[in-house]
Amino acid sequence: MDAHTDADALSREWRYRLLGALESSAAPHVCTTRELTGLVRLERASATSLTVRSAVKGLVQARAITKVSNWLYLNRRSRPSAEVSELHNTFA
Repeated sequence: MDAHTDADALSREWRYRLLGALESSAAPHVCTTRELTGLVRLERASATSLTVRSAVKGLVQARAITKVSNWLYLNRRSRPSAEVSELHNTFA
């Protein structure tokens, strides 16, 4: 394996850990942008704002989270999967 391939694997590894973190029993069903930023930075402490935005965009594209607004997401990987009805509980 060459250095470039090793770097690619390491680059993907933290993303897989992020997906796992979204499935943990401690993961919120409804996530704010701030919470997602915190999750990304737990898995990749050096993550820039651009990296965080890219990671969140990738999670949306992978349907791991569903964007509700510019700052609010449903965690579709939580168990059981988050439902729109849970949004009411967030603001109650």
